[in-house]
Amino acid sequence: MSKIVPTASRNTLRSVSLIVAMREFYHHQKGKLLCWFPMLDPRYSNNFIDANVLDRTGGPEDAAVDEILRLRDEAAFTVLLPHSVKAELEHPHTPIEVKRRAEGFIFSIPVELTAPELATHDKIRALIQGNARPGQHDKDAFHLVESHKYGARFFITNDARLVKKADDIEIILPALRVVKPSTFLEAYRQAKERRG
Repeated sequence: MSKIVPTASRNTLRSVSLIVAMREFYHHQKGKLLCWFPMLDPRYSNNFIDANVLDRTGGPEDAAVDEILRLRDEAAFTVLLPHSVKAELEHPHTPIEVKRRAEGFIFSIPVELTAPELATHDKIRALIQGNARPGQHDKDAFHLVESHKYGARFFITNDARLVKKADDIEIILPALRVVKPSTFLEAYRQAKERRG
């Protein structure tokens, strides 16, 4: 059963104001890539997780995912699932364990994209598609744009293509960092050390 994200709070509005200010600053830099990573604190924003993170790979990121889920359960930070991943989770071939893990998450609610957001979606889709078959990465692009729309600072994924293009994605979606689970944990630890 999915849960609904509460309406905007003062903290959410402050986060949105900060994002707008950072975008304006970014545009004044005439497209120079800025590294927002050190100033992003995952404890004070929405963070979104890709459905692929919930699938055990047997790789080194599994331990980081377990720690993220533990910290989320302790309310150390907010981690949401974009509503756009529901179809992936409901697919008959999705492992039961992934579906079980997803049950503990709050999903964003579907909201229509505005014309500028649709244009941004097209840019992200073209960026991450590369030489892949057309349409193959449409959903990934939508997950990113949706996460950005809801004020996400981090989009946590095991998708190597997205992680590889993280800097380019951040140019189009300022203040959104696409990271693998271990990188997200490191950002959390650094923010906690800086600010306590």
